[in-house]
Amino acid sequence: MDEKKYKLCRACKQKFEISKFKKKKNGYIYPRCNACIYKTSNRTGKRDQKQDPVKELIDKKIGEIIIRKRGPNKIDGTHRYWVECTCERLCFLKKRNILLNPEKFPDNEFRCLFCNQVKYGEDLESLFPEVAKELRWLNPSRISAFSSSKQEFVCSIGHQYTAVVYDRTKLGRNCIYCENNKVLPGFNSLKVRYPEIAKEAFGWEPDHFLPGGHGRKEWRCSKKHPPFPASIKQRVAKKTKCPYCAGQKAIKGVNDIKTLLPELAKEAYKWDPSELTPNSGISRLWQCSKKHPPYPASPDQRTRPSGCPYCSGREPIIGENDLQTEYPEIAAEAYNWDPSTVKSRSGLKKDWICQKGHIWPATPDSRVGMSSGCPFCADYGFNREDPAWMYLMIRPGEQQFGITNHLEIRLNTHKRNGWRKQDFIGPYTGDSVFIIENKIKKWLRLEIGLVPGRHENWYLNKLRVEKLQELFNEAKLIFNSTDDLFSRCD
Repeated sequence: MDEKKYKLCRACKQKFEISKFKKKKNGYIYPRCNACIYKTSNRTGKRDQKQDPVKELIDKKIGEIIIRKRGPNKIDGTHRYWVECTCERLCFLKKRNILLNPEKFPDNEFRCLFCNQVKYGEDLESLFPEVAKELRWLNPSRISAFSSSKQEFVCSIGHQYTAVVYDRTKLGRNCIYCENNKVLPGFNSLKVRYPEIAKEAFGWEPDHFLPGGHGRKEWRCSKKHPPFPASIKQRVAKKTKCPYCAGQKAIKGVNDIKTLLPELAKEAYKWDPSELTPNSGISRLWQCSKKHPPYPASPDQRTRPSGCPYCSGREPIIGENDLQTEYPEIAAEAYNWDPSTVKSRSGLKKDWICQKGHIWPATPDSRVGMSSGCPFCADYGFNREDPAWMYLMIRPGEQQFGITNHLEIRLNTHKRNGWRKQDFIGPYTGDSVFIIENKIKKWLRLEIGLVPGRHENWYLNKLRVEKLQELFNEAKLIFNSTDDLFSRCD
């Protein structure tokens, strides 16, 4: 055996290759092998219990503290130890190097720093005995009832958990597992509380999640439909089920449009009708058998009494029912828009321009139905110098009369508000019609009574006439004939 390549370990008394020993940059080789160094290292957390010198100090007094036992591993158990103050009011942790070398540290390291702060009657055991019973490590008489330190508790069922003392006493919080603030497999998990829903978990363990979780997970029903995403809370609180079983998602050959409604599926434009159900609300493009332009609609809308908007007249067809084709004179006044793309009865406001250059907004429906024109060029109100008519109209519960210089336009305007023509007379001179209207209005206001807020309307239960001549008779206007009445007013 070549002595130059091997070295004797001082700890385990065995020979190893030089490569098994740690080496410094200056060439110094440690006397112990790497295995022995690792075994006794403080950083590894695997110190040999027989080589721990603090073990011999347990239950011995150093200053005003007594070493009781080693601390839990999760709180760095190889470095700290539980010690107890001789005042018997608090247990706390001390570092290992302080206990092994007491002469190197001041005296205040070996006495309880909190014993004078916890007064008698303010400790946890005195004020909150129920909480004190669940304290795991410390003596409840040695800790403040409103301490901000974290301690370990054990509830009446046996759950072990960590909580701040203040939260347990002042805020009234209890076991985090019993209150379902944290999952405990086998106790409050989804698998325990909702086993039927947990059976549909796909690719994850339901025993590790609470029933009220918001995270989206994958699920798969008992019929082996494709997996679908949903949050645990939706499955539990809202009782949502498989979207394929509920008909919300299509299954090819079972509940898709192509299978259930083959005639409707033929109108699908550049998409697969086997991907959606008939009650889907997703908008898609459709095209009718007459090859009109494609239009958007959801399958749910198509299953109702709605078809192609061009065939039903809801959308204009160039050359058939557009404004340019039906009313070219009105379309000539369109300003900065194409009248061939709008229906004659459209309710969309558009800009118009007259021959004098006036620009105003109006709907095609008002221009066509009411024969309205440029508001700047038109004459407003009643002109007593022009010929005029008097009319009588009725609607449920009311009657009205009035005068106008433009009979057809006025009747169409009232028709949109539910009025129906009963009688009219004229044309007569505007001055005579205006005088007779004022007389009848005065009589209606004084004798019959008008509808509140109106000047020409009255209720049918107070007066009902079929002709204007009957209204004149009721108003006690003396005349031989209608023409005689208006000529005398002239």
